[in-house]
Amino acid sequence: MNLININKSQYSDLINLINNVFLPLNHFVTKEEFIEIINKKKLNNIFFPFPIFFGVSKKIYTQIKENKNLNLYYNKKYLINI
Repeated sequence: MNLININKSQYSDLINLINNVFLPLNHFVTKEEFIEIINKKKLNNIFFPFPIFFGVSKKIYTQIKENKNLNLYYNKKYLINI
């Protein structure tokens, strides 16, 4: 499975990432980056108070964890391949 239907909040975060609203971030953070932001309020030694992550259920995670690319859909419309 490489198809994910995203919700409104995830869609909003995706749009904000694409439009550089979350600078210095330009991607969803990894687990390690997430922990760094939570513990130090920094990412790569730059102040950043909240992580931007792409939350999915455990069921979906187990289905997609091996995929290198994911096709994101919102309201049944294709958005992007990440």
